[in-house]
Amino acid sequence: MISKPLVSLLLFLIAIYGFLYLVAFEPPLEDAFISFRCARNLWEGQGLVFNPGERVEAFSNLLWVLLLAPLGGMLGDFILASKLLGFIFGGATLVLAILLARRWSDNLWIIGFTAALLLGSPYFLSFAVYGLEGPLQSTLLLLLLWALLEGRWTLAGAALGLMAWCRPEGYFFLPPVLLLVALWERGRARWLRLCLPSVGLAAALLLFRLLYYHDWLPNTVYSKSIPLSPDASLYLDRIAKGLQHILHFFLDGRFTLWLPVWIVGMGLCCSWRREKLLRWALALVGIQLVFVAASGGNVFLRYRFLSVIYPLLCLGAGRGLAAVQALERRRLHTYALALLALLGVAAQVEYERSGRLYWPAKYEGLKVYKNLPEFVRDRVSRLDDVPPTLNARLGFLLRDHFPRGTLIATGQIGQIGFYSGLPILDMVGLADWTIAHEGGSLDYFLARRPAVFLLLGSERIYDSPNVGVFPGLWGTDEFRRLYQWTRVYKSKPPTETFYWMERREAPLDVAPRQPDRPELITLPL
Repeated sequence: MISKPLVSLLLFLIAIYGFLYLVAFEPPLEDAFISFRCARNLWEGQGLVFNPGERVEAFSNLLWVLLLAPLGGMLGDFILASKLLGFIFGGATLVLAILLARRWSDNLWIIGFTAALLLGSPYFLSFAVYGLEGPLQSTLLLLLLWALLEGRWTLAGAALGLMAWCRPEGYFFLPPVLLLVALWERGRARWLRLCLPSVGLAAALLLFRLLYYHDWLPNTVYSKSIPLSPDASLYLDRIAKGLQHILHFFLDGRFTLWLPVWIVGMGLCCSWRREKLLRWALALVGIQLVFVAASGGNVFLRYRFLSVIYPLLCLGAGRGLAAVQALERRRLHTYALALLALLGVAAQVEYERSGRLYWPAKYEGLKVYKNLPEFVRDRVSRLDDVPPTLNARLGFLLRDHFPRGTLIATGQIGQIGFYSGLPILDMVGLADWTIAHEGGSLDYFLARRPAVFLLLGSERIYDSPNVGVFPGLWGTDEFRRLYQWTRVYKSKPPTETFYWMERREAPLDVAPRQPDRPELITLPL
């Protein structure tokens, strides 16, 4: 039974979470718009694809897209739908973390400490508002842990199988979890109740991909993978980047200030090896860290792969504090480590206040607002606003000035693709099977005949040896004979620059020797 004080604490923390969610509001990330466009196409009956008619899985969060499609379609706003889903699954993550923390201590201060670490993190709140699947993945991970501890094997199997539907690395969890259950839990019936739903859901996903996309994995996996090579240094370099990514995750999250709570607590706790919760939490964290190290981290979105394990790290810190409290002379240890934990929370709040997560020009961190009702109304009214980015402005520009069916080539396919509604030739390969599997080539690019080529790049584009993933594309005579650099779009304030190249109405016989002189256009944001 859940006591009344715990219910009161839970409601209080949920209210704090709701307020912090509004404070932490930011536009969705660029990659989130890829999922929005695929969800919109599914709702409109054009298929679970990025470009209608092209069977390519351009996203890596199938379950998230399947949830976005009906909610976004009924609301008529996929950005608002992502915010609502992020809030719901972020709240579910918080509730599950509190219920798990209660397993080793009834002390409301320790439970509140665990929740405070989670709410004060620069990862939990940010990915709850970014429009991506992070909160859903964290919920499934904690649900798996809770079900394993409660002996709900069928529910644990469902959560394990749905993790594969949520992210490709969900398959990475399947073999080790099944193996650990076979080693740690006795009883064949338990193992079968876990295995059947998890393997069944994973197999159903593979069958769906083979029948619908004619591929085993999402197209995004191939576009980001290293081609098979006998050179072992390529793989070692990727592992080194992954380890560096993990190290930066811990340093940027100010873990150095509150991780001693876990380390000291575990050193003082004699029975930690026999505790199922801690054992399983460490196992799940280890599996995700191995995946991140093997994949080289995530170069596009900061700590997208690691933010999902943050609740587990907070649970470990809470367990460490509970272990210290159980000792004789516990007051000294508890107060000392609690002070250390408060310093960690304060450091994380300062990290967010510094503007690395929030908009410093408008909202200076977690300051006290004089008129709270007006502030809340303002945040709610902005939930479905168009992100003030140059990508979104260019998407509307393309939609208004080009007929439907006009092919646009760019590497920034998220907002440009979502707001323009036009077919996109993805220069990175996330939404293009040929580029992801075979690499880019000038012949393939020219054969597709895009009307406009948009490049987000440096000022010295004409001297740049690379454009997107096509080496030497801009420097080739054939490209400059067919395409003309007509405009440069800059944002104001100057944070982004896009180079606009259009296909010439009449191709030149000879490539021009002098660089084009494009028109400079500044778009205020």
